[in-house]
Amino acid sequence: MVRTGLHLDELGFLTPGFVVPIQDALNVCCLGPPDCWPTSAYELIGRGDLACLNLAIQHREESLVTIEARSWEAVQMMCARTHTYAAYVVDKGHISYLDEDGLTRICTMASLCHADNSLLREVSRLLCSSKLVLFNATRPPEISDHDFEQRKQASLLLACTRSFATAAGRGMITFRSLPSLSTLAEVLLVPRMCLLGRSPPCNVTVALDLSSPLAGALSLWPKFHNGVAVGLRLQSLRSTSRLTARQRKSVCITRTWIVYNKPEIPTPQHGGLLLALGLQQQLHVLAMTDIYEYLTLGHDPTTVGMLLGMAAAKCGSCDAAVSKMLCLHIPALLPQPFAEMEVSAAAQTAAITGIGMLYCGTAHRLMAEFLLGEIACCSRGDRMRDREAYTLSAGLALGLVTLGKGSSNEAAGLGDLEIAQRLHHALAGGTESKSGQILRLLSSTVDQGNYLCEDHVCNSRVREGEYLNTDLTAPGATLALGLYFIQTNSTAAAARLRLPDTGVLIDTVRPDFMLLRVIARGLILWDFIRPTTEWVEAQLPSVLVDSMQALLAVSSSRSKMCAKVLFCKCSCQKELPLQDAADWSTLKQAHANIVAGGCFAIGLRYAGTGCAMAAATLKYFLIRFKALRNACDLVPGVVTRESKHTSHSNALLDPVIREHSLAWRPDRPTLEMCLATISIALGMVMAGTGDLESLRLLRQLRLRIDEDITYGTHMALHMSIGLLFIGCGRASLSRSKEAIAALVVALFPRYPRSASDNQYHLQPLRHLWVLAVDWRGLKTVDVETGTDVPVPLQIDLDPDIDYIAKGVAGSFASRQILRVMSPCLLPPVCNIGSVQVASGRYYPATLHSLQHLQNARAIVCLIIHVKRRPGYLSYIHDPCALREASGVAGESGINNKSDLCSLRILAPWARRTFHASANMGSALFDLNHCLYLRMKSRSTTTQLTQVLKVMFLCHMQMIHFS
Repeated sequence: MVRTGLHLDELGFLTPGFVVPIQDALNVCCLGPPDCWPTSAYELIGRGDLACLNLAIQHREESLVTIEARSWEAVQMMCARTHTYAAYVVDKGHISYLDEDGLTRICTMASLCHADNSLLREVSRLLCSSKLVLFNATRPPEISDHDFEQRKQASLLLACTRSFATAAGRGMITFRSLPSLSTLAEVLLVPRMCLLGRSPPCNVTVALDLSSPLAGALSLWPKFHNGVAVGLRLQSLRSTSRLTARQRKSVCITRTWIVYNKPEIPTPQHGGLLLALGLQQQLHVLAMTDIYEYLTLGHDPTTVGMLLGMAAAKCGSCDAAVSKMLCLHIPALLPQPFAEMEVSAAAQTAAITGIGMLYCGTAHRLMAEFLLGEIACCSRGDRMRDREAYTLSAGLALGLVTLGKGSSNEAAGLGDLEIAQRLHHALAGGTESKSGQILRLLSSTVDQGNYLCEDHVCNSRVREGEYLNTDLTAPGATLALGLYFIQTNSTAAAARLRLPDTGVLIDTVRPDFMLLRVIARGLILWDFIRPTTEWVEAQLPSVLVDSMQALLAVSSSRSKMCAKVLFCKCSCQKELPLQDAADWSTLKQAHANIVAGGCFAIGLRYAGTGCAMAAATLKYFLIRFKALRNACDLVPGVVTRESKHTSHSNALLDPVIREHSLAWRPDRPTLEMCLATISIALGMVMAGTGDLESLRLLRQLRLRIDEDITYGTHMALHMSIGLLFIGCGRASLSRSKEAIAALVVALFPRYPRSASDNQYHLQPLRHLWVLAVDWRGLKTVDVETGTDVPVPLQIDLDPDIDYIAKGVAGSFASRQILRVMSPCLLPPVCNIGSVQVASGRYYPATLHSLQHLQNARAIVCLIIHVKRRPGYLSYIHDPCALREASGVAGESGINNKSDLCSLRILAPWARRTFHASANMGSALFDLNHCLYLRMKSRSTTTQLTQVLKVMFLCHMQMIHFS
């Protein structure tokens, strides 16, 4: 019929003898048409869903985000044989001034994904910073009014510090949740950062005093993070998308809009907005004159946002103009007359990181040699502020430039640089090597023999000797070596990062450097990582394991004998092995850091997979470290707010666990850093899944506020919560080399102590996780109505994957089956074998991604069009939906039905309608049944007919109400 051009309208002119067989054939083909048919054939048999699928494959856009707002009128016209591609538009609306943080909108967007809106409301409460904070300030009877006011200010400062650290996590959950069609004509609203608090029981509003230095630090970088979070909310299309000129002006970020939002006085919020636009590939619309105006303002947040934003927008492109702009902010790349130009430490760190992003994966010879020299370079003059962050960024930039080139022939031009040997020299220490050829070239105007003796180069505060300062060079060199050999499984390269195996060597390496070594070894030995506790504990050197077991035994024996006699510390130390080799605080710190490093490596290895075993391993260590932190709460009479709310408080009362916690407990800063690192690792593994158990655990860790919990710890916990719901549950994390490198830079396990701390890691780099986002939020659309509908799906995973996804319904020898209810988060698309509609209410459709390239492209589009069978209702309007989904969950053998998302079928408004209609239906049924039995006893035909009429009218009203 397709070849002859025969349409359904022409069948009415034929005789029934010809029409009936053709109609029967069309009905049979409608149930299971082949995958190779053209679009017109699918339209002929009435399968508009498969026709839309074909057109989506033929006109697939590069940007996956643009698929989320489609013109459904165009889709319906296309089903009516109008072969016009549906233009991408965005939803209509405007900025709500009642929703400053953008958290109210995500509850509406994710109503189908998370039917229990209380979960999203709780996440919104945790990440909100525009409302008053609650704090506790008890007043003893002997304290004066002045001292009590100071105590209230101190408590309010701690609460505001936690509130101001929510911006990074809020940017994750609200990522691309605001349509740009309504915002291009308005000023983008930046939510306020509330500095007011309320203390029960009086509930008197208290304002934070900004005159103190700690409170004044909250007005710079937290506001910068707030601006980044606002900019990441924008959901816009690239100017290179397949759109008309009129559509491009209405939905794409333009230079006019950016300049229109530019404030008269530079603010940190606008600097964060520039970084967010650059991370979304939107900052290239600015002219070089606009960039020059921004850079000449002399405002650090604006300069940092512009440098990092432009580098992210041109990531991996080696753009010459952007390269010149970045080099102008690095004094080491300037000739001597201009090298003394004053450039802030934050701008230098951002510029050198931008070099790494701009030349990412290119193995650029000139930049690689320069960055290699900067790792071990001496300080130039007295400008030594934040040298640790600068050298770390130089190492990370070198790792980005030479990403994965360690064992490939592509880096043949870098062989004479001896990158691996020089990096090992920088992390192990030794005498400083001579400068490279590029440094001699840049300093050719000055006599090389007298260059280091000049007054403007010598440092008057730090004496640089002939040996390398590993406190500066080791972190960057360690991660650079890991990124240089990433996913190569090179045992020779991993041997350069081996951990110290004797007590004497343990004293020579800082404990936090051991954490970085474990992470770098995991990046190299990628395929050797296992999501088990045994693998994490196998990273510990044998001497450290024996020492910790001996320490536990001594602590246990000491607790048994303390009731008889009190031994002095010296007598107890005689029983301990290795007392002459290492002190016990160093052993505890090394043990905690190595375990945290192993957990972080697991988080990188299984990022975005939802691996159940990896999540269970990370939760185990997170609970164990949480018990170490709560060890002080086990002392009789000491009960904190956290111990009252924790679900593991009963387990902590076990004497064995108490002895274990008291014996292995390191110092508090190390403990907080390890807790934050493992929380980040858990967020990476469960990214986008909205795992309830993980959220409960992170919320318990967030609950505690005291002087020992720093601003960086709060930031890490909020980022972990944001990762669980990244992109409002529509996205996850990728595991490509570039994505893993971006995660290493953004989630570097060293967190700021205060809101103004950039000593060890530049805070704006925390937002580079955007470069690792992988959009995997699949939704099913009814082709007739153009609305999102929940549909059961069955996903067959690739048998070669190295993990078991969460919610797998059945594990067989050849495949894993995952049964979900759309809209849902897909596993990594490269691991999907097939996706099929597993519901009798809709026509069957199967996409085999491993067998057909077109089906794989359709899955990447993240939209599956379905067509409902005649005589069936959707799962939203059918009251039996919950019962049927529960039956499916029972058949799959899953104990936890929330894993199957069986409770996410109905939106809250639909669930209320369902309960109301169900209650009304049951009441009408009871009434009709009583009337029927009473009238049947009289056995009168006329009366029975009247009763049946009444029953029919009641049921019609019930159907109309539902």
